[in-house]
Amino acid sequence: MVYPTSGVTVASDIPTYQHSYSDSEVTTQTKYQYIVYLDDGITVVWDSGDITGSTTSTVQPQGYLNNNTYYKIKAFATDGDGIVGYSTLVRFYTNWVISSVTPQFVAIPDDTNARMQLKWSTLASIPGHYTGSGATYEAAIFGNGIRLGDSGEKLYWIKTITDTFTIINRYILKSSKINTLVYIYKNSSNYIRLFYDSAGQRFVCVKCVAGYVRTYGSSTIAIPLDTNLAYAIKQNSTGLFIYTQVSGATEKWGDL
Repeated sequence: MVYPTSGVTVASDIPTYQHSYSDSEVTTQTKYQYIVYLDDGITVVWDSGDITGSTTSTVQPQGYLNNNTYYKIKAFATDGDGIVGYSTLVRFYTNWVISSVTPQFVAIPDDTNARMQLKWSTLASIPGHYTGSGATYEAAIFGNGIRLGDSGEKLYWIKTITDTFTIINRYILKSSKINTLVYIYKNSSNYIRLFYDSAGQRFVCVKCVAGYVRTYGSSTIAIPLDTNLAYAIKQNSTGLFIYTQVSGATEKWGDL
């Protein structure tokens, strides 16, 4: 490994990893891979997968590393003959500056185009903007937050479950089991979660306040994988309202 080296402190949550490559038979590198582990060297935090080409670096997306934490990384390289070489496990530490700037989030009606526009500022600050693969919101990693599901994008937005808010987004169905669309999480006794249950073929919203759980489901609707759907979740003094739209058919649930 060229970076990080053993014992180095990584000062970014989007680090650029780099390795060196050499071959006694002068065979060109055809692909490479980085795997980041927890400090135990076993539990995988991030796997770049095979990256085709002779380059020797890549950027890890945000959302995988925690601040002030030890990790280990290993690089793999494959030559033109299919022979794989790899580095030793390299231990590093994370420590980056956390901004105190609070992002602003506004829903703007667009009556001309019959839609809502979402506008936010200081998106890269902390609370911040995380991009990563996978369809499941990770409360243990992101703390209090709202999961914006399309393409694995996550927005860490501190809100309480009693706040007034409106969220509008689209989602591409990727899991044959549970697809989490929105997760507003304060703690295990206070949260709101909206998801599509592929096995049960319905949307489900679970609202937990002070440990009291209410669950509400949509009517049965079979949605094939890779379907592009839209949803909105809105809370005001009247209650919590869910809107889902699939293939032009819209369903509204009310007052959870």
